[in-house]
Amino acid sequence: AVVSTQSTGKDFAMSGSRCAVIHSKNKDVHRAFGKDIGFYHNVPGMVQMKLCRMLQDREWVEGYLRESRVRLERHAGIVMSTLDSLNLSYLKPTGTLYLRADFSLVFTDTPSAEEAEEIFYQMIDRGIYIPSSRGFNGTDPAYFRIVYSIPEDYLVEALVRLRDFVLERKTD
Repeated sequence: AVVSTQSTGKDFAMSGSRCAVIHSKNKDVHRAFGKDIGFYHNVPGMVQMKLCRMLQDREWVEGYLRESRVRLERHAGIVMSTLDSLNLSYLKPTGTLYLRADFSLVFTDTPSAEEAEEIFYQMIDRGIYIPSSRGFNGTDPAYFRIVYSIPEDYLVEALVRLRDFVLERKTD
């Protein structure tokens, strides 16, 4: 049985457009999906038509994905370089749009969910949106999720603001 699930939301910036292919004669595979299979079949007809046309242009798709990977790798490097300069550890990203960084150094005591929320809102007040990883199935309140799949000039500005914030918190 081959089961493949692809989210065009991440690869092609088409949030909410999910597609799936199930190729199997095994009825157990089909039953395993149960009623959840509808989640992947609720793609509106117009979206299906546009997606079909887009994916038929192999040259464009390959070029788009190649350029996307180059940009994501460059943006991840910019974020990691900034975090390294601030002595903040992180989980190195592997093919994602974000990384999880350990902000333990900016906590006043042992990291807690309450202080993580305070830190989040303090960053919001400074024009930085970096939520705690707890909102994304993380268990350690010190980890925050930095999305770097944004225009580079926005990313650089956010990292300047983040640097100022971290240096301010470390000196308090």
